[in-house]
Amino acid sequence: MEFIYRRVSTTDQKTDRQLPGLTVDREFEDKLSGKDLNRPQLQSLLGTIRAGDVIHVHELSRLGRSLKDLLEIVENVVNTGASIIFHKENLRFEPNKSDPFQQLMLNL
Repeated sequence: MEFIYRRVSTTDQKTDRQLPGLTVDREFEDKLSGKDLNRPQLQSLLGTIRAGDVIHVHELSRLGRSLKDLLEIVENVVNTGASIIFHKENLRFEPNKSDPFQQLMLNL
């Protein structure tokens, strides 16, 4: 299955600029700060994914604001056997496929 994760910081903001027109099986959207991992839709997404699934995220900052959180989420997704794609940065992380350049870009 393919999923989109969208996040904005407040309920007044809109997510319609994040991957418009991309057709997926299910969408998850939080309207909360990305300061930590306590986001209901993010936790629901992480509990839903299975091996072979793909998560689409508009850009790194939509998934998390700290490097520690980003690394933890990406590792969790890949260890589940799923893939995650950050469209703006053109980064893709997949199980059993390590790309040192992509790892470097994630850490920058």
